[in-house]
Amino acid sequence: MSNKHPQPLEEEEPCTYPRTGSVISIHVKSKGEIPATVTQSSPDEVCLELARPVWHLLFQEGLQVRIKYWDEAAIVYFWEAKIIGAAKRGVLARLLGGGVTVQRRQSYRVRTKIRLACTVIDAADRYLVGKAFKCKTKDISVGGLAFKTYLPLDEGDRLAVNIHFSSLHQIDVVGWIVRATPIERHGEVINSVAVQFLHCEAEDQNYLLRFLAHGEVT
Repeated sequence: MSNKHPQPLEEEEPCTYPRTGSVISIHVKSKGEIPATVTQSSPDEVCLELARPVWHLLFQEGLQVRIKYWDEAAIVYFWEAKIIGAAKRGVLARLLGGGVTVQRRQSYRVRTKIRLACTVIDAADRYLVGKAFKCKTKDISVGGLAFKTYLPLDEGDRLAVNIHFSSLHQIDVVGWIVRATPIERHGEVINSVAVQFLHCEAEDQNYLLRFLAHGEVT
């Protein structure tokens, strides 16, 4: 799986299909968001590598799913797709028409420290599941955030995150780890983690947008 952030699309380029290397999520009805990376793509079909092995019957042939991609310039893109093949770590899907862009607005990555309360909801190391920890953001954007932790989190792990802007303003998001880089510091190893949001309520998205635009929201 690629360990790089998806590259922002050029502003003038329409997002007609998911691009190779993009970090996306697949929404399966009643199963929620499943993170994946685009390994091959065309205007008609996409091949996806899942962040975690799943039961192969979850993606039955003919099943209709929704593919979602966060972008720093356009909050989110959606494509409807139909499954045409699947394995434990791979999915092949046919795109059903062009993508839909939702809430296309300019936003920025802001380097600031905001308190986070995180809970691990899925992890490669199963003993981490359910663990709760607190930290502060290194930076934050409308599509994700970064922080440092001593927990040995890995790419593909999923987190529930409470972002504590103030005693009056908090938002809850679900995200998955797209990069985890161990760094040695003063004889200790700390993990530099980048999280991409999988789910964020519309009201919380709007609050985050205002925060990024103005630095403070009352």
